[in-house]
Amino acid sequence: MSPHPGAWNESIVIRLPDADRVEVVGNARQAKEILLQRWPPAAATGPAYTSALTACEEVLSGHAPAYLSRIAFFKAAREADLAGDK
Repeated sequence: MSPHPGAWNESIVIRLPDADRVEVVGNARQAKEILLQRWPPAAATGPAYTSALTACEEVLSGHAPAYLSRIAFFKAAREADLAGDK
């Protein structure tokens, strides 16, 4: 198994409200952990959040290509106003 399941070709930079630094997210496993454990509660109910969590689970179970989780995570980060430019 890869050390970074669902690795992305390009990372996504986000800033979480509970952190004083940016987070660099580079794979579906890391994205799922952030969505479940550190995502702002007020933003954890939107449609993009739900889609991102589903996409990460699909990638990690081998049912979808990694890039789909990256796209979905970026949309969730944008919806929650956490994303950088990429």
